[in-house]
Amino acid sequence: MLFPGSVRASGPVPAAPFLARVSALYKVLEAPERYAKRLAPSLARQQEGGDPRPVALPMASAYRLRPELGLIATVLPGLLNFALEKWDNSS
Repeated sequence: MLFPGSVRASGPVPAAPFLARVSALYKVLEAPERYAKRLAPSLARQQEGGDPRPVALPMASAYRLRPELGLIATVLPGLLNFALEKWDNSS
């Protein structure tokens, strides 16, 4: 029996988008300095332009991930927010 308002999958769920994100994450973890250097100019432009500080929200369901991904998903938002604390949001 289906309850009113409940959602049911109507076919196979595509795994390709999720696997592409996981693959991209592993690439960043293999060479974090390289990706940090690529991201730094963009963040500097945003900060100089008066954009609000980026916020990394915690993942709600990290327990569903493999342990190593769950650990990263749990810790990374806090590390990013700490690294961006010096961003001036008063303008």
